[in-house]
Amino acid sequence: MKASNIGSKPTRRAAVAVVAGLVTSAAASIPKNVIEMDDAQIAAKIKTEGTQTRTALQAATVHGIQTPDDPIQTALNAQSALAVSTQITSPGSQLHEDLIGLTSAYMSQQLGVVTPSQLTLAGLQAAADEAKAKGERLWAAGDLFTTETLHLNCDLDMAGLTINYGGAGDAVVLGSMSEVSWRIAGSAPKAIYTGDRATNHDTVGIRAVNLNTARIYIPYIRSFGKGLLVWAESQGNAYNEFSIGHLDTNRVNMELDRNAGGWVNENVFFNGRYGHSTWYGTTRVPGTAHINMVYREGHHPINNNRWIKPSVEGNVAEFHAIFSGSYNIIDQARWESTEGARVRWAMTARYNTIHMGYGAQWVEEIFDDTSVIATTNQIYAPNQLRLVDYNRPVLVAENSNGGAVIAIQFPGSRAAGLSTYNGAHGASAAAVTYAHNFMLGRAAPGERERMLLNWVTGRTSFGPGGTTGPPAQFGWDSNNGGLSITGANLHMTAANSIGHPTNIGWRPGYIRARSGITPGVFTTAGRIDPVVAGKGTMIYDDDLDMPLWSDGTIWRDAMRNPV
Repeated sequence: MKASNIGSKPTRRAAVAVVAGLVTSAAASIPKNVIEMDDAQIAAKIKTEGTQTRTALQAATVHGIQTPDDPIQTALNAQSALAVSTQITSPGSQLHEDLIGLTSAYMSQQLGVVTPSQLTLAGLQAAADEAKAKGERLWAAGDLFTTETLHLNCDLDMAGLTINYGGAGDAVVLGSMSEVSWRIAGSAPKAIYTGDRATNHDTVGIRAVNLNTARIYIPYIRSFGKGLLVWAESQGNAYNEFSIGHLDTNRVNMELDRNAGGWVNENVFFNGRYGHSTWYGTTRVPGTAHINMVYREGHHPINNNRWIKPSVEGNVAEFHAIFSGSYNIIDQARWESTEGARVRWAMTARYNTIHMGYGAQWVEEIFDDTSVIATTNQIYAPNQLRLVDYNRPVLVAENSNGGAVIAIQFPGSRAAGLSTYNGAHGASAAAVTYAHNFMLGRAAPGERERMLLNWVTGRTSFGPGGTTGPPAQFGWDSNNGGLSITGANLHMTAANSIGHPTNIGWRPGYIRARSGITPGVFTTAGRIDPVVAGKGTMIYDDDLDMPLWSDGTIWRDAMRNPV
């Protein structure tokens, strides 16, 4: 056979393939002169010699087709595979369209999943609408470039799809602007803004609107004016759970907002990286934030939302979080920033909490207009509690049991084996204790108090500590309507500008009275020892009816006569 004579027409290719099969097939029997013919001669021989040659060729062909690894079978398989592959990968071909139709029908009927017929905005939107109408799940993957908005209002598995958006509005709307969308679950698509970031202020990556009891994974949003916008349009956006992947270099990575009739509350946001590249700037760039709860006068306050372990890092954001509304909590966030993470308390923000997390103790607080100041917000951080209020109690500690019960304790250094509290006035490890009617302090764990301030009796007690309660008291004396000292004497214990030494210790240097000074009154036999009293001490002798003075040795009258 002359290979150079092989042509391109189907009959000639078939003839050549048949001859190749005859040559290599052990079961075939054909004269040698046929083997040496070219394809034109074979065709002529078939035409002139008729049945015998055709029968031999047919037998050889059947044998070749049925024999594994036979050149005829191999050639046919290769030609078939190439043809099928070309048809499958050629959009618009009948086989391509048939396979997509069959796949979509199978996934819908057997799996309850709707797939787009083609990866275009129109194809995705038609599939999304079909999934909503059927109550089925939408699946899509790949890359879509568009300037229009994709509306999704159904269960979805779209984490494998990236929306490359170059428009001026919302890339994706999840939910409905006109009704509440109930119990949507699944993965939203990734969204990347492909336009000019210098003018991206009004763009939104994903607008989650009017959702209720939804469970949504947000994988990735980058370079929009607002990354994830949780929006309420004249309805509630509430009771939802969002799992956050990465919100990257959006001017505001996440924002909670609403119109005049909408409310955003009872949502939980799990985890997530909130970050900025230095495209907008390097440090506290105006208008940038990680989490923003928008304040709008007269609107429903944003309330009772919670973030669990978000990572709000970096120096680019002007504010790492902006609080408005009430009872919103950011729990165990990562507040890492070499410039110090900043939190802004917007007007009327109240009862909001930052609870622990790396760097919480270095959070810097910024306040809006003090005429409507944020009140009763708090930051719990390692070794730190910050309470923010205005014109009302900052800290209220209450033990509802009543009586002399403990409200607050500061343990100090705790001795081994001692509990923080062991009785109202008993042995305790607490250095300082506050109750509803007293405050006491100890010098060492396990001792009795050395100082007790009791605002019920109006008296302060002092003592040596140890196992003995404080014996000395100073305070209001209801018997004489003045201040009194009981259980101890009053002494000056060191030199100072108003003290002078005596033989019994230091005494005040001067005593001035608006009226008179009354000395101690004694009988002659009951006078105190003039040596102990000290030089200059005055007393009144009631028997002699005169004042006396000590010269340090004896008592003398006003004429210096010994008495």
